[in-house]
Amino acid sequence: MADSTIATGDAVTAEQFMDSAFREYRDKLVTRPYMGLTSEFPIQVNQELAKAKGDAISFNLTGALTGAGVTGATTLEGAEEAQTYFAHRVVIDQKRNAVRIPWMSEQRAPFALMQEAKPALTTWLAQKVEDDIFAALSTINGVAYGAASEGQKDQWVLDNTDRVLYGAAVANHVSGDSSTSLLTVDGTTDILNVAQISLAKRRAQLCNPKIRPIRIQNGEEFFVLFAHPLCIRDLKNTTEWQAAQRDAMPRGTDNPIFTGMAGIWDGVIIKETPKVLLLSGVGAAGIDVAMNSLCGAQALLFAQGGTPKGFVTDMVEEEFDYGDKTGVAIRSVYGIEKARFQTNATNPAQHGVVSVFSAAVAD
Repeated sequence: MADSTIATGDAVTAEQFMDSAFREYRDKLVTRPYMGLTSEFPIQVNQELAKAKGDAISFNLTGALTGAGVTGATTLEGAEEAQTYFAHRVVIDQKRNAVRIPWMSEQRAPFALMQEAKPALTTWLAQKVEDDIFAALSTINGVAYGAASEGQKDQWVLDNTDRVLYGAAVANHVSGDSSTSLLTVDGTTDILNVAQISLAKRRAQLCNPKIRPIRIQNGEEFFVLFAHPLCIRDLKNTTEWQAAQRDAMPRGTDNPIFTGMAGIWDGVIIKETPKVLLLSGVGAAGIDVAMNSLCGAQALLFAQGGTPKGFVTDMVEEEFDYGDKTGVAIRSVYGIEKARFQTNATNPAQHGVVSVFSAAVAD
């Protein structure tokens, strides 16, 4: 009688191992609750290239319908509303890292170095993805903020007039002048507070085309604000915020989108993260300013490709130097960009983000 066994190197074992690596890395993402495969999520994920060849995916950006429709027996034919569609192409590339351990190091250690390497690599990949997510949120028409020229920043401010907010007032925005707009942000009036959050939400609701909120829990609409810890400190020190969080009913115990949030104000989920871009010395009197991001649907586009083994994420073990050293590598293929749309010959505008510049005075 022969036993039916699955050996260590069998394909089914490898697939389970790869799936496990993918789940571990994904579960470590702080942004995971805001990622999904449809256009209703702040971070829309597309995995078409996981099983097909190619190095780019074109996302369809969907504008909200704003027409009144018809009532009663009024003829609908001929009164249809034209849906607005835009496209954004995202290029993918592979990201890799590895650990290599000599046998004698493994022998000397009181714990298994190789077993420690695997979760460390999944943590590295999760951090890498999140770094790329927040770097994308602060880009200037696809250019990293720190690499963008003053001219590029000024054009970006002009193209996103209704999608930026400098401090506490719309009037702080100096059209087509990024540096002067930042200089209006002071450390007293222009901190992150409930009034600024509500104003940023109104900017999202009233810009043209407006930014679609995400819908969760019985159709409730929310935006998500990713904010720097120094801004969250200022927000938590306000009496309005303290009263709201003390008196508000508990929310979202059964929905992961509320996990780890700092709180909710006026339909905006507040998420704290140190990965938000901090601009040093650019505000009034040389204060630091954080580039927080209020996100609706399709704020970011996340294109995922497949590895040579056909997985979204894979791990590879290998021996070197006649078996004296063992290595393990992790690899993922993806591209992340802030969604942008273009309606004319000028530069595109950001599709699902209001960039909220708030004072971030150091402790």
